[in-house]
Amino acid sequence: MEMLKDFYEFLVEILTDWPYGTIIVLVSSLVIITVLVLIADQFCGKYVTRSGVVIEKSYTPSSTGTGVGPSIGGSGGVAVVVTSSSETYTLFIERNNGEIDNHETDRDTWLRAKVGDKITYRVWVGRFLGA
Repeated sequence: MEMLKDFYEFLVEILTDWPYGTIIVLVSSLVIITVLVLIADQFCGKYVTRSGVVIEKSYTPSSTGTGVGPSIGGSGGVAVVVTSSSETYTLFIERNNGEIDNHETDRDTWLRAKVGDKITYRVWVGRFLGA
């Protein structure tokens, strides 16, 4: 209980330190509320089935890059940094209401789909943010 009292006194002290303390508390509060809404959106969402027409296909190959930097000791030797991203298969789908979705899919589905095909797919829709 003493800890809550100390925390309350700390907040009051910050808020009375106009303008910096008040601004810090307000910005921090907005950040916390935003994070909580985003987390709640993930837990309150659901999968929905959508349909539309494939208007474009996109393939992004996997990539790997290397870089050279100093060694940890700082004398001699080099460290090689490797970055990579996995390949992605994306279908651009025009829904019945005219909106366009970009839907990442697996390789087999991407190969079977042709531009102009009508397809049905599942997407996760958040309760608050809607998409």
